[in-house]
Amino acid sequence: MAFILVHADESMIDGILQIADQCGLAPWPRNDYLAEIGRRDSIFLVLQTGRNLAGFVVGRIVPGREAGHEAELYNIGISPDFRRLGGGKMLLESFLSECVNRGATSVWLEVRASNANAIKLYEKAGFIKQSLRKQYFSDPLEDALIMQKILA
Repeated sequence: MAFILVHADESMIDGILQIADQCGLAPWPRNDYLAEIGRRDSIFLVLQTGRNLAGFVVGRIVPGREAGHEAELYNIGISPDFRRLGGGKMLLESFLSECVNRGATSVWLEVRASNANAIKLYEKAGFIKQSLRKQYFSDPLEDALIMQKILA
């Protein structure tokens, strides 16, 4: 299957919200996604196949002091119809590449402790578990693993 990556725009928000819901991601209001589109420090990429939205990733560059910037990966999701086809890996690698291009030296994320598939994807990409945040996620209440990747 041929995927293409594009920057998110306002016309994609309904599809992004649908994918986020299908993935059980922490709910973000429409306005939060719209705000990320207009932010200069945001990285908001969409994976498409044909006319279908297959997935998305959104995060942000956080200015650092002396050692460079950090980045935070806020949400990544793949539509159930397009899982196990390499799209998640493509989104994550593209996000990480954009982080490097913008001067980030590390990336941080929080992931549900029960989300074995996401944890496996992150570990394969070089993320390391740094700590545990008890009862971080709600609906349902769950611990978060804090993971970090140092960018070379």
